[in-house]
Amino acid sequence: MIDTDENLDERREIRMDKVDEAARAVAALLPFPAPLEADMGGTFTFQIDLGCRGGQDDPHDMVGIDPDYEPLVWMIDINGGEYQITAPHDLDTDPATVAQWITEHARAARCPAATTQR
Repeated sequence: MIDTDENLDERREIRMDKVDEAARAVAALLPFPAPLEADMGGTFTFQIDLGCRGGQDDPHDMVGIDPDYEPLVWMIDINGGEYQITAPHDLDTDPATVAQWITEHARAARCPAATTQR
């Protein structure tokens, strides 16, 4: 099969939908409040907001999967991507396993959301 722009766009849409579903499932399992945010300036998928370290206009710590890069792995971006933690987990990893990994690493990195409880 020859990849056309239409085929590539369709495959990207499917990946984006899967990333959104995974983000919803993982966020629901975190032991701290972490809202979903639509990244409308980059990946165009849901990311899990782990809070802001500074003022209102400062970047947030976020976690998600970038659907445009292989492999499709989970990443925590600290302070707007100043520092990044890449998970050994991909899109198909059980959400409970990913939530546990995020909890461990977000607390170790002192992400603001991870310092609270639901």
